[in-house]
Amino acid sequence: LNRFVWNLEYPAATEAPGVTWGASTDGPRVVPGKYNIRLKLGDSVIMTRTFEIRKDPRLSTTDADFKAQFDLLMKINKKVTETHEAINSLRDIRTQINGLLGKITDTTKAKPIKDIAKPITDTLTAVEEELVQTKAKSGQDLLNFPMKLNNKLAALTPTVASADTRPTKQAYQAYDDI
Repeated sequence: LNRFVWNLEYPAATEAPGVTWGASTDGPRVVPGKYNIRLKLGDSVIMTRTFEIRKDPRLSTTDADFKAQFDLLMKINKKVTETHEAINSLRDIRTQINGLLGKITDTTKAKPIKDIAKPITDTLTAVEEELVQTKAKSGQDLLNFPMKLNNKLAALTPTVASADTRPTKQAYQAYDDI
């Protein structure tokens, strides 16, 4: 009888450069149950197997508890991904705008274009600063600068995943508040 101890996880949330504290972008672990795996070579399925993820027999956690934890972790993971994708997108847009402005050599043409671009880049920066702490350069900096949305969301992941149990009412409330 072959036995393996695996923690199979769903994909991690999208990353965004920056400093976080007490946070994780790890995907949630799969819940106990039966799963199918297919080994493919190109477009051809070479092998198909069924396997079972079993809960630790010492736990009293129910299937519904595991499912509730999984569901909340997936919601958190999705929101962290959305937040990080937004951060990455607005940074990319700002970089493109600044890159284009840097290519304009005619100063008479540059001024009106820069005048138009400034409110756009200022707005992008303001939104970014609500989504992520841009002043933090190391983990300790977050003692001086408050956590922003991405860190607050991602900090829920290790809290909810810390035990094989149904999430607490407080975990749901924290998610809803954030």
